[in-house]
Amino acid sequence: MTRLAEPDDTNRFVEELYTPEEEVPGWVSAAMRYIDQRTLEIAQQSEAAPGQAISTSRMAGLEQSDTLRKLQSIVEDEARSEASSRQGGGQ
Repeated sequence: MTRLAEPDDTNRFVEELYTPEEEVPGWVSAAMRYIDQRTLEIAQQSEAAPGQAISTSRMAGLEQSDTLRKLQSIVEDEARSEASSRQGGGQ
C-alpha cells in the first residue's frame, strides 16, 4: 500500500543544498510550502476515519500523496541542477 508523504521529509533536500547563509530560491520555497500544506491536508483527511475500509476519498488521498511525492522529486531534481550550475558544476 502507498504510504502518505511525511511533511518533515519534504524539506530535507533544502537543508542539504543551501547553507543557512544562502537564500533559498523563491520558487523552491513556494513549491515546498505548497507540498507541505497539501501533505498536511491529506494526512488530516486520512485521520478522520481510521480503521475503516479504504474509501474513495481515502484512495484519492493516497493518489494525491503519490502525486505530491513525484512533484517533490521534480522540484528537488531541478533545485539540485540549479545548485550545481550555481557552483560551477554544470551538467
